[in-house]
Amino acid sequence: MKIQLYQSPMSSATPVVWAMAELGIEHESIRIDLKGTAHKQPDFLALNAMGQVPTLVVDGQPMFESSAITIYLGERFGVERGLWPAVGSA
Repeated sequence: MKIQLYQSPMSSATPVVWAMAELGIEHESIRIDLKGTAHKQPDFLALNAMGQVPTLVVDGQPMFESSAITIYLGERFGVERGLWPAVGSA
């Protein structure tokens, strides 16, 4: 599984960075300088048309919005490690 996280320090990507660290998820972290133009380039806009971070790409499938990413990570990686409740559990 190939996981890439496009992020920028001190942004809404920070909770996702922390979640990935807590869950011990191996990934490639790609830092985006939001003061520059990297987030406005066609290749990044193809992943996230809004040009925002965080953007998580799992096996070529992009997703964005920090809350949605955190829920995905918890359900996908946290349940098996006992760090996230399983869907339907109390």
